[in-house]
Amino acid sequence: FFDIGALDAYIRRCKLGQCRTSDAAALTQEVMYGATAEDRKKATQELERFTLHICDELKKLQHIQKSRLQMIKKALPPHMQTMLRDLQKSRGPMCNDDQRE
Repeated sequence: FFDIGALDAYIRRCKLGQCRTSDAAALTQEVMYGATAEDRKKATQELERFTLHICDELKKLQHIQKSRLQMIKKALPPHMQTMLRDLQKSRGPMCNDDQRE
């Protein structure tokens, strides 16, 4: 297993958003073991909203990362840009950010 507290601390330290793994774990526990069917249903709905929010936050972070990478690439001297493109081609499409999505 993994240390949820450590993961939450990492997310907070790296400023990766307000959502915490411990919140998702607590909701998951409530979905599975809630005292009543109504409690489980409510937790399921909250977990679905939480998951959608997390996905939106992840997309925002990915957009920021992609934008920053593009800025870095443009700031490189032309010969370094060429070297980077060649390196990305040699490693295949998974390393080429321009081909993702």
